[in-house]
Amino acid sequence: MSESERRFRYVSDRVLVDAGRILDPQFDDALVYLTGAQVEMLRNVSQYLDRRQTYVTNYGPGYYLCPADEDFDTILAIAADLEETLMGNPNTIWGYFDRVAETDFAISTGDALTVVESTHVPAGEVWVMNVVQSFHSDATPRSCTIAGRSAAAAVAMNFNAAQTEDEMLLWTGSIILKEDDYVRCSATNLATGETIIGTFWGYKMKVPE
Repeated sequence: MSESERRFRYVSDRVLVDAGRILDPQFDDALVYLTGAQVEMLRNVSQYLDRRQTYVTNYGPGYYLCPADEDFDTILAIAADLEETLMGNPNTIWGYFDRVAETDFAISTGDALTVVESTHVPAGEVWVMNVVQSFHSDATPRSCTIAGRSAAAAVAMNFNAAQTEDEMLLWTGSIILKEDDYVRCSATNLATGETIIGTFWGYKMKVPE
């Protein structure tokens, strides 16, 4: 495409997008919360994203140059991916809608493991656990495990650490849980009558039907 074909004059009601910021974005990928109205706005705006004159590669006096073919092909692919997301791709998770804030406790009966768990994730949701904290009241150091588990297998972080009466096992990060998954804290060989407490913090996301 020649430079003359790439020239467009400025029009006051035309929204111009800097092509360089699309091809080399200034932001990392992110999960964001959007209201229904905001999604509808973005759906409509996306109809303009496949027009070459929407994008600016070079600014000139009274005119600008739109992207060359190679760059515009890349932009079109990005726009198509956005449009697929906005139009309701069933594999897209639509961000934060509520928080997880739970505490569970159990009293040891002298068995090998004393376990506390978060609520199991219900159908239609994905949970992201960001903080898991475990404490037990046995003054003797014990092995303690934090795990994200499903009915079949572990889905995320597992590690062990000794705890005492004055210490807590604290994990921060991102454990992603699907339907029927949960987070478990377990302590080994607690004395009979000792307590283990687990606290779980994170957020919930709705999965579109």
